[in-house]
Formats: sequence, C-alpha cells, structure tokens
Amino acid sequence: MASPIPYIGITGIVDDNDIATVRACVGKILGIRGAASHVLMAGVLVSRKTLTHDVTTNRRYPIIEVVDDLLRSCGSVSAWPVVHYNTRSKGDVLATELDMVVETCPSMRGIQLNIVSPDVSVVCKFAVKYPEVQVIIQINGSSLRATGLTPRGYAMGYPGIKHALLDLSGGNGKAIDPSVASRDILEACFPLRNNGVRLGIAGGLGPLNHELSAVLNECLPSGITPRDLSYDAESGVRVPVPDPIEGEPYQDVLDRDCALAYVESIGRAL
Repeated sequence: MASPIPYIGITGIVDDNDIATVRACVGKILGIRGAASHVLMAGVLVSRKTLTHDVTTNRRYPIIEVVDDLLRSCGSVSAWPVVHYNTRSKGDVLATELDMVVETCPSMRGIQLNIVSPDVSVVCKFAVKYPEVQVIIQINGSSLRATGLTPRGYAMGYPGIKHALLDLSGGNGKAIDPSVASRDILEACFPLRNNGVRLGIAGGLGPLNHELSAVLNECLPSGITPRDLSYDAESGVRVPVPDPIEGEPYQDVLDRDCALAYVESIGRAL
C-alpha cells in the first residue's frame, strides 16, 4: 500500500509574517534537489480552549477566528495546511470537538492529534467521515507509557491514519539519541509503511542540525533512508518575543532565518 507524500513540517503559524515565512520555506524546498520528494507542512495549533474562544497566553496559538484564514493562506503558497489539535477530551466529547474543528477550519487538509491515547473508534470514524483530511497520530513517551505499547503497536492500533509522528526527544526537545532512534524507527517504519502510513520524526529539530545527516546515517536501520521519513519542528524554529508575559510559558515567535536554516538542514540530510 502506497504511503502519502512525506513532509518537512514547521508548526506554530499565527499571523501574516509567518505566512511569508511559510512561502519562503516552500521556495527553499523547491530549490533543494534532495528535498523535492517532500512537501512543506504548515502547522496551526488549535486546542479545546481556543476552539471554544477561551483566552490563552501561549503565543503559539492564534485566536480561532483567524485559523481558517491562516490555513487557506498556507495552501495558497503550496504548503500542506494542517491543524495540530490538543485536548484532554475522550469519547463522544472528543468526536464532537473534532467535528467542530472541521466545521471551523474547512481549509485544513490534515489534522495532527496531540492527544494521549485518543479513542480508537473516534479516530477511525473521523478518518472515514472526512477522507480529505489526513490524520497524524503523535507517538510520544506519554502515549507509550499510558498504553504499554511499542511505537509500532501504538500506531498500528489506529486504522485509517496516514501519518505517525514519533517524538524522539520524549517531548522535551532534546537532541536525538541515535541508539534510541534506531530501535524505535526500525520497530515502526517497515510495518507502518506496508500499511500505507508515513512515519515522521520530531524532537530537537531546528536550524542547528549541522550534523543531522550524520545522525540519521547512524540511527537509520538498513533499508530506510532519510527520504522515507517526514520531519517536524516547533520549538527549534522559534525565538523569544520582545514583550513576554512574565511567568507565562511559550512566549516565542516563529523566526524566518531559523525556519529557513532548518529546512536547509533537512534538505542536506535528504
């Protein structure tokens, strides 16, 4: 079964300046021969809180009223517009929220579920109901600890998904540990690919990945190349805002130079 097109992801799009950065990154990908196999994924963060019009101090989340405009603009510059949705809801409440996301964000063409062990039935029904929206399951330490499953076992439990994003940092943005990465990628990649699911990696990716090619060559098992994988960065392509709210986390903004350098580093690895 053929897997979907892999992506190089930048997450945390909030305004028109970020759209200009997305456009520049799309151009960068098109200018790198090795990266032509990948599409730029532009991720817009939405949470249950922002979806219901609650206020957040997190600078990575736009207000819900502008999210679809951002997604449409990302699509217009040839990026793949994806909502990264975070909630603690389960069951019917989660299903209702996901319907609300689709209704509110008709321009999205993918949704990443930043949810610890979301209900399998809800995810499967969503994938059938909205086939135009590719589902990305996030695999991190919390998900694996909650279920006791391996990365492969966790992702294989969600029929209908198109992508599985493996966080190799344990959710804390640390640099990739080649020994851990090799085991987890090997354990997940081949079975998922055979099921038409694209494996992606995240964790510690950003503009300072000068040795990313060497790291990937060290950690990728035989038969898997960098072109087989997708990549996603969030914290690593952001810088502190000049007017932070004291005591509040996530007071940062997407930086164009960091984003372009990150895309270039992935391109070199590919």
